[in-house]
Amino acid sequence: KNLCASTLTLAGVVQTIPKGEFNLLEYSIKRIFRIYPIYSMFTFIALISYYKYGINLGQKIEYSTLFSSFLMVPIEKSLPLYGVGWSLQHEVIFYSIAGIVLLFASQRSLASLLVFLGGIGLLLNWLTPSHPALFGFWNYLVLSPVQLLFALGIYTYIHKDYLAKLGFVVPMTLSVIGCVLSVKLIGYENNVFGIGGTFGIGVASSLLITALLNAENSSAFIFKEKYHSIRKALVAIGDASFSLYLVHWAIFLWLGSAAMIAFVEIPIWATDLWRFSIVVATIVLSLFMKRFIEAPIIKIGNSVCKKLSRKPQKLVVMGVDGVIKEEYILSVPFKGKVVYAKNGELYFLKK
Repeated sequence: KNLCASTLTLAGVVQTIPKGEFNLLEYSIKRIFRIYPIYSMFTFIALISYYKYGINLGQKIEYSTLFSSFLMVPIEKSLPLYGVGWSLQHEVIFYSIAGIVLLFASQRSLASLLVFLGGIGLLLNWLTPSHPALFGFWNYLVLSPVQLLFALGIYTYIHKDYLAKLGFVVPMTLSVIGCVLSVKLIGYENNVFGIGGTFGIGVASSLLITALLNAENSSAFIFKEKYHSIRKALVAIGDASFSLYLVHWAIFLWLGSAAMIAFVEIPIWATDLWRFSIVVATIVLSLFMKRFIEAPIIKIGNSVCKKLSRKPQKLVVMGVDGVIKEEYILSVPFKGKVVYAKNGELYFLKK
């Protein structure tokens, strides 16, 4: 699942932050710039798709859910206007919980809390599978089995060194088996089995990521030097995963529908080629969005964080006798230690 992969990535980033230096404001700003602008753009596309072309990309358009969809806040008994936004609602809740917990505790503590919340959610689904409260904020998002997927991503990162010993074949084989079994579980009408299937796909996805990382570290055939271009392409697609996740939904619904195939009069023998073309078009568009839309937005967010994190510095004026004559507080720091010399006085920065 994409939720496991994004959590594993976040765990790796947080791990590089020195203990006690986690900045909640910087963390929040980066998450906002990472998710909201591009998601809001697709929500707007969903509006245009519905009103201009009659193609619904998610929940039925209602004014009562319009504001909630753009802000990605919980919508009771309803999905966002852009269908895949349901998982982003869960991500926003996870990021909020993670930001608060990481101020005081470790990633392992965060994972334990997520297991606790997800376990309660699983129990609630087993006891009251059709209870209307399950669509509320607490039960649907906070006390949700989806929290188990986030915990899984963290545990995968924490135990990455142990998982590396499994090599490529073992986790890849288990991933394929887990995926097949999970798909069958999802088909059950029993709600708990369905959730179990979803979680199983999360486990299969974590094993797949583990297999690929192990393959890269062990220089498996696809990652050898002569296959460098293949590796580079796979990494580029992975970096564009968020754009890919958002783009695929609209492209598949627009171009993959039976109505569209009938409209463009595609012969039966060419339907598989049409589907393949849709996949290729989705990847190409995602890479374009990553480079020209998503990356610049992320860069703006990083720039905002950098400006907010700048600490005031002093511009010191020292005379030829070595005595400090004046000090000035700078709101925008200069580059370099010595700024310039003038009339026998040195101007330099003092941290």
